[in-house]
Amino acid sequence: MAAEEAQAAQAKCGSCGLEYSQEEGRLHGRNFKCGNCKNVEQTLRRHLGTTADLQEFSQEESEKFFKATHAAKSPDGKLAWQTIRAILLKRMTEVRIRSFESKVAVEELTLSVLLTRGWEEQVVRKFPSEVSEAHGCELFKVPVRTCTWAEAFQRSEETILEREKQASKKKGSKDMDVPLAGPSGKEEADSKKADRKKAQEAKKVVTENVKIATWAAKCLGPLTQAETSLTKVIAKGDTVPDADEKALTLCKDNLVTVTGWIKAAKEAVSMQDHNKEKEEEAQVALVSLPCDATDVKVLLKQIAEATKALRGSFPKPKAKAKAVAGAEASAPKRRRIKQNPIDDGPGAQFRALRQLPGVSQELGRNIVSLLRDDDRGKGVCKRKKEIAPEACGIQVRLRDEGNPEIEIDALLRNRNELTLVLAQDETTPGNVLSSRPARKTNWIFASFLEIEALWIDSMWLPVSCILAKEAQDAKYSYVEYTRVVLRHLHGEVQNGFALDASEGPVLVFLPKIILLGDHEALRALSGAKGSSGAKPCLKCCNILSQNRHIPPLHACITEANSANFLPQTGEGLREILRHFESCRTKKSLQEAETALGWNAEMLRRSVVTDAFLSGWVTLQSFYFDSMHQYWSCGQVAQELGLWYTRLADCHITLDALRAWVAIGWKDLGRTPPMHLFSDKMFKRDTDYRGDAQACLVVFPLCWAYSMEILNGRSDVAQAIASLNALYAVTQVIHEMKRQPRAVEQLEPLQQDHMEKFRLAYGSEHVRPKVHFSRHLREQVEAWKRHIDCFVAERKNKLFKRQIAPRLNRLSSFSASALMELTQSELNTAHVVDRLIGQLVGKGKPHLEWAKEVHVTPDALFATGIEVGCVEFLRGHFLVLHPTLCLEIHHGMKIQENHYLVVEEWLPYEGRPTPNCQQWRRNARASKYVLPAHKMKGHEPLHLMRKEHEIVWLLR
Repeated sequence: MAAEEAQAAQAKCGSCGLEYSQEEGRLHGRNFKCGNCKNVEQTLRRHLGTTADLQEFSQEESEKFFKATHAAKSPDGKLAWQTIRAILLKRMTEVRIRSFESKVAVEELTLSVLLTRGWEEQVVRKFPSEVSEAHGCELFKVPVRTCTWAEAFQRSEETILEREKQASKKKGSKDMDVPLAGPSGKEEADSKKADRKKAQEAKKVVTENVKIATWAAKCLGPLTQAETSLTKVIAKGDTVPDADEKALTLCKDNLVTVTGWIKAAKEAVSMQDHNKEKEEEAQVALVSLPCDATDVKVLLKQIAEATKALRGSFPKPKAKAKAVAGAEASAPKRRRIKQNPIDDGPGAQFRALRQLPGVSQELGRNIVSLLRDDDRGKGVCKRKKEIAPEACGIQVRLRDEGNPEIEIDALLRNRNELTLVLAQDETTPGNVLSSRPARKTNWIFASFLEIEALWIDSMWLPVSCILAKEAQDAKYSYVEYTRVVLRHLHGEVQNGFALDASEGPVLVFLPKIILLGDHEALRALSGAKGSSGAKPCLKCCNILSQNRHIPPLHACITEANSANFLPQTGEGLREILRHFESCRTKKSLQEAETALGWNAEMLRRSVVTDAFLSGWVTLQSFYFDSMHQYWSCGQVAQELGLWYTRLADCHITLDALRAWVAIGWKDLGRTPPMHLFSDKMFKRDTDYRGDAQACLVVFPLCWAYSMEILNGRSDVAQAIASLNALYAVTQVIHEMKRQPRAVEQLEPLQQDHMEKFRLAYGSEHVRPKVHFSRHLREQVEAWKRHIDCFVAERKNKLFKRQIAPRLNRLSSFSASALMELTQSELNTAHVVDRLIGQLVGKGKPHLEWAKEVHVTPDALFATGIEVGCVEFLRGHFLVLHPTLCLEIHHGMKIQENHYLVVEEWLPYEGRPTPNCQQWRRNARASKYVLPAHKMKGHEPLHLMRKEHEIVWLLR
């Protein structure tokens, strides 16, 4: 009986699960809670304002928490808030860690790869493994949790700190020890209504600001021209005694009006530029301009009439005095004859000769002097403006009557804003084996991102040229030289520049700039140390070089997952500069430079930290060039070299490859040059030695050879898998130039190539260019466009082959080369029909072809058409869809519309070559007409091979 009473007196606590006597707690209905647990809950409410964090715990986790508070009590029975807080923080972290246990990534990797990542061998062997028949090795499955203790602890601590802040705000110094009630529902509704009203007003201000700033930018051009005209005519009118006083007074009054309107317009444009850097709520409302379109139109007409009247009152220049009678009688009678439109003067002859490769200025003058009988020509065209009149005119022709060039009206979108693109490259004239270092030249080419056909050479103009020796003599580093060029450009365009787009001058602004180049050029330009520092990437702040210790939150440059890259920021660079300034000794500064990956002196002189260029040039302006990362001494050349070495190790010779290429492969109708497959280009343990253009031809052929001939051989299976993965990456990069949305496919393909490359050749062959190419996705997503340096590469070849051989004087080499190349570009005109559509070849009517495609007899047929600056010719193939291939037969024009006459081909069912574009002729298909506008965004496949009714196609 006594035992039953004792058992009845005991009660189990609902929080900690321990048994107590009823005197040691309190019973709430059927739930008993001990005094210690009750005190803990009250302490949590006092300091955090709520016990919501405990509700996230399960019953078992809650009991563990309260039991831990029991065990942590001091001998006198007291329990401090700091102890409760520490226990709660630990439990919350453990709960979040367990909640992330489901997010486990399991990879099948070899033991060597896992050991390279830092796993211990005895730990790896605890997990399941299996032998892969495809790879021929044992693969281990090691689960990796995606949430670390540090991350969960940090989140839990932030939650508790936020709770403490809220609780301290709700309690006053003399308030009761409970949180006060929050705002009422009505107050909250009123607050939301006020916020909505404020947001609407801010949006209205932004919309009105855009209208005012747009009108201000549009009217600045004509008003500035009017101001210049009035200033000149008034200055002359003040010096003429008999000038029309009324017209002069009216001109002066108009000048005052125009000056005031220009001042107001400039203030509006400048204020809008400042508003762009602010949030919508913080933007300042612009003051409306004192004029509208009607006022400007009336004022310009008034100015035209006033200046016309004032100039009419100016005295006419006196005629020349007549000669004496005798002299007049003896002089022969002068007659005005019509000038011959053909200029056969020595200047025209000299410029025509200069178009021939290898004709220098001195040789051209000697030839002209020998051809002429009047002893003229020895000193012809000594001045720059006579050698290159177009380039010296400081003007770019946009449109002329009878010879319209590509109009750029479509470029003036987004309030007349364009994005300037500068491509930088260095070249040395002369033979590769016998170059001329004294003529090593640095070029900067410019274009606009909004130009559709950026792959056309004349869409890029040279803006700067300097010999390396000249920069060295002037004690200019590469950073300082580029900074000087950018400061000059920014000073010219920061307030806009006038552009005549066939409807009068328009004020255009360049708020953004892109610096395009390979990683070495951008490294030197930014002041980064590159591979000589611990952090070789200028865009990442946590990527370390190979063979270095990898601390937490850092990754090696061979890291495949781009989610682990932390971007560098402008504030980060300023913090690095402050750290450099705090170094007191030379040794400490050198150690800091190596650890942080930046050169202190070059970073101070960099375009990124330049105060004048601030806001115009940022880290986002640096654009890694995909041509240098892949085709020009890049990953493609390395992959081909390793692939050939593996083939040579397996006793597969180049003769078999050359024989396979010679069986019928053609490059858009031309046979691929066999010298690209010679022993000089392929060498063991060496990268492929061809340039970017050679890699574009050789790489897809080597891939197709591997797929068709070598596929299935186990000794080269891993090398072929890596080659296949890289080919998939390059195909997406090609497509991105005309379809930027294709960048979504790039990231997983790059990761797949890195993994297969490691399996085939090992991590020691992974180069930094692999990491720099991982930034392509973020660049295309940021700028909505993929651009590269293929045009700059072609211009370098033009400079080396045609311009540099004709220039012998080093003292004027840079200026002459810049003038020559600029003159050549300005003389190249492109009709607008290249964009919208034109026939290639002479169009002729053909009755049988017209009947075959059911069109009118007046249709004109030609070899092909050109649309979007891409030619589609007879014999070319287009793949518009994985199941649709078209063969082009003719180009056709009906009235002003252009079409292609095409024939469908079907996918080849046999597919002996995996993933290769193979098609067969559709015997039932007939020819039909396809509109030209549907060809935009597409291009013909360059490489093809025909066998009977089957065709192989490669890009």
